[in-house]
Amino acid sequence: MRVRFVSSRDNPVFREIGSVIRSGEGKTGQVFLEGFRLVGDAVRSGIEPLRALVARRVFERMEAGSQDLPAGFPGDASGGLLVFEDALFDSLCGTETPQGIAMLARSPAGKRLADLDPVSVSSAGIRCLVLESIQDPGNLGTLIRLADAFGFNPVILLTGCADPYSQKVLRSAMGSVFHLTLFRSQSWPDVLEWLSVHRLPLVAGDLAGIPLPEASLPVSGAPAFVSDEARKASDLRVAIPMPGHAESLNAAMAAAILAYTMSAASKDPPHFG
Repeated sequence: MRVRFVSSRDNPVFREIGSVIRSGEGKTGQVFLEGFRLVGDAVRSGIEPLRALVARRVFERMEAGSQDLPAGFPGDASGGLLVFEDALFDSLCGTETPQGIAMLARSPAGKRLADLDPVSVSSAGIRCLVLESIQDPGNLGTLIRLADAFGFNPVILLTGCADPYSQKVLRSAMGSVFHLTLFRSQSWPDVLEWLSVHRLPLVAGDLAGIPLPEASLPVSGAPAFVSDEARKASDLRVAIPMPGHAESLNAAMAAAILAYTMSAASKDPPHFG
C-alpha cells in the first residue's frame, strides 16, 4: 500500500477535499464520507472510491497492529493511502470527535423512475416513501433511516429536499443512504404516473384525513409527506390522532408512525431490486 503524508493546508489534496465538502454533491458529483460505519457501508455498497484518508493517530495504530480498517477500504485509491496530520484531518470533519477515517467517493448515479419494470415491482408488493420539501438535513436523514428500518425502498425525493449526500444527512441516516435506492424527481406528475403504473396507492399524511386506526392502510404503497396539490391526488389521506396538547408532529415522527403501521400489517417483507 502506497502511503502519502499530508501536513499542510496548502497541499492540493487538502484543498481539493475541502472544496468538495463546501460545494456539496450536487456541484461536484463527489461525496465526503467520514467514520468507520459510514465508510464501511459505502464500500460494501460498491461506491466508487476516489481518495482514502486516515488521521495520523489511526495510521500509527495501524502500524502497531491495534487498528483494522473496514474490509475493502481502498488504500489503492488515487494517490494511495493519504495520512493527514490529526489537526488537518479533524478540520475537514463535521463531527466533534472524528474517528480518523474518511473517503472521498463518486456520488451514486442518479436514477430515473422510468428505469423500473412495472411487472417486477407490482408483483413484489413494494412500499416506497415519497418526500417533498424536507429541507432540514437531520429530518431527511432520519426519514431515510426509518425507510430502511421498516422496509420502504425506494425513497423518492421531490423538489425542495436537502441534498441526501450532504454531511448532516449522511450522519443522520447512519449508512441507510447506501442501503436504499434514491430517486430524485422535479415533477409531481411523473411521480404520480409512476405510482399509477406500478399500482402503488399514494397515502398522504394530512391533519384533516381519516384518523388511525379507522383508516385502513395498504400493506404496499407510498406514504407521502407532501404539498396540498399532491394531497388532492392521493388515494388516501391519513391523520394521526393526538390527544395531547401538541398541534402537530414533524415529518420524521409522523412518517415513523405510518411506516410502522403499514409494515406491521404485512406478513411478508417487501423485496426491491
